[in-house]
Amino acid sequence: MRELLPNITSRPEAADDWRNNAKCRTGSCDPDMFFPNHNKGEHADVAIEFCSNCLVQNQCLTYAVKNKIEDGIWGGTTPETRKKLSRRSRNTQTRHHIHKNS
Repeated sequence: MRELLPNITSRPEAADDWRNNAKCRTGSCDPDMFFPNHNKGEHADVAIEFCSNCLVQNQCLTYAVKNKIEDGIWGGTTPETRKKLSRRSRNTQTRHHIHKNS
């Protein structure tokens, strides 16, 4: 699964990349835990807990929502949670737009 994580060290902007500070990039975890297989009874709880004290959890979540990543645990959230957050954000933006133009 580690091959699914982007190779950020080869990019010129890598020095400023938030992913360099991600707890999951330290090699102290199994990348497979971020892609639990619900058909095998695996749960996302372990990955969500692992993310809970990551220094870049918010950046990770923002990245996943912005890029509509539909698989895996990102920023301590499941795909279902990110869909809800994305919908709320769109609804809020629509309300602001309507209010601004009325």
